[in-house]
Amino acid sequence: MMRQRGFTLLEILVVMFIISIIVGFAVLSIDGRGGEDRLQREAERMDALLSLAADEAILFGGQMGVDFTPDGYRFLRLQQEGWVPLAGGQTPLRPRELPEGMRLRLLEAESNKDRFDPLAPGGAEDNPADEDDEDTEERRRPDLLLLSSGEVSPFQFELSSENVAARYLFEGKITGEIEMRRETPAGT
Repeated sequence: MMRQRGFTLLEILVVMFIISIIVGFAVLSIDGRGGEDRLQREAERMDALLSLAADEAILFGGQMGVDFTPDGYRFLRLQQEGWVPLAGGQTPLRPRELPEGMRLRLLEAESNKDRFDPLAPGGAEDNPADEDDEDTEERRRPDLLLLSSGEVSPFQFELSSENVAARYLFEGKITGEIEMRRETPAGT
């Protein structure tokens, strides 16, 4: 008698189970929280870098600043020739580009670009206005100040992302406290 060849019901169920596990992992890796997770990671990175820059200003007795650029942010150090951006792969305070779809928005800050120029003899009052409104590379000034005394210029800015309802709000107080909090719109 000739025996028919084929798959048993048990073999088919085992294969279907394995396929469902693989599909489940694929769905988990591309779920809708991807954007929210990226935003959270970027906010945590920025919070850690601000704390590091503030600690470095105190530890080395120098003034540090943060300058928002159209696509990210960079850290500056005050030297004799003015505000100099930290660069190079060796420092965690190197210039940072935001991931696609994310943006930084300065909500409130002391007008450092207009009023604070430590290189001017009497401060901002004696500092003549620049011929043009744009900061040149030689005259760059930070949006946020992290001072060697432990103080920071008061500021408030947000980090947000397209298609993510939540946003992260950063607030700096003159006492040197920098706070990060997650905010979601009401009803979500």
